[in-house]
Amino acid sequence: MSPELTVCGHVHQFGGQTEFSKFGPIVNVASHDDPNADGRFATIQLSSIRSEINHSTINQRLADPLTKLNQVGNSRAKLLREAGFEELRQFTRDRREELLRIDHVWEDIADKILIHAEAYRTGQPLVVTPEPFAALQSRKPVLVDIETNLRQDRIWLIGAYSYRDVEFTQFLEPDDEAGLCKSFYEYLQAQSQPVVAYYAGQGFDERILQDRMESHDINLSDVVEEWVDVCPIARKNIFVPAPSHRLSTIATSLNYEFTYPDISGFEIGGAYSRYLTSGEPPDWEKYQEYNRDDVMALKHILSAAAADNTNPSD
Repeated sequence: MSPELTVCGHVHQFGGQTEFSKFGPIVNVASHDDPNADGRFATIQLSSIRSEINHSTINQRLADPLTKLNQVGNSRAKLLREAGFEELRQFTRDRREELLRIDHVWEDIADKILIHAEAYRTGQPLVVTPEPFAALQSRKPVLVDIETNLRQDRIWLIGAYSYRDVEFTQFLEPDDEAGLCKSFYEYLQAQSQPVVAYYAGQGFDERILQDRMESHDINLSDVVEEWVDVCPIARKNIFVPAPSHRLSTIATSLNYEFTYPDISGFEIGGAYSRYLTSGEPPDWEKYQEYNRDDVMALKHILSAAAADNTNPSD
């Protein structure tokens, strides 16, 4: 089976390019060795119908406000400017046909650009379709968020919210991953085959949980009906005045207040990794609150999006 995509970062002088081979696209995102060189990156959206790959650099992204829009990288921003779209205020519904006449701007792309531009103009989040969020809530899922070390080969904290029980539960075992996995398995077992939902974008929580459980001879498929990553649903249906669909970005735009808004998952992973090597415990309570916030922020997103009645203007 051929890979859908290959991403690499070597051969620095050829960074910022995509080559198409019989094995699929090969995306080189390498930055140059010069310490003053601009950092390169690519935005990639895979689709069974049409995939989108856009290369950019950090300075280019910061310099061009059009690239803040969903589906707009440097190449598409150039095409938009050539067609007379130079400012966010110019992306209005009455100019949709003009957008569609631009190369590589198809109907779904045009609609996403217009909706995201409207979110920037109004400063308000826009929910395109509330139904997926309402449908997920109706299934009374268990919402989860996990914390790992930096190598992502050890789980030490799991937060879970049960819609059935209307209760948040936390599993903390810095020194006993096997015990943590057993306790969480028993919790899910008591939930009677729940749907387990999380917010990642690349199946992170599901993948790591299953891997670590299997390492302790525990099979999560015995106690989970279905896994749902909410991030792809949010990408399609929630547009906020920001260039990111991170959990914190979406939840904050929907008026969720984080206790520790400046803490990152990388910081927590680093703190736990240091604990494993040095034995010096971090501030467990602060990181537990961060974990709880991520779970409850997901719950807030589901509730706010499901109840939303401010659809994008026609």
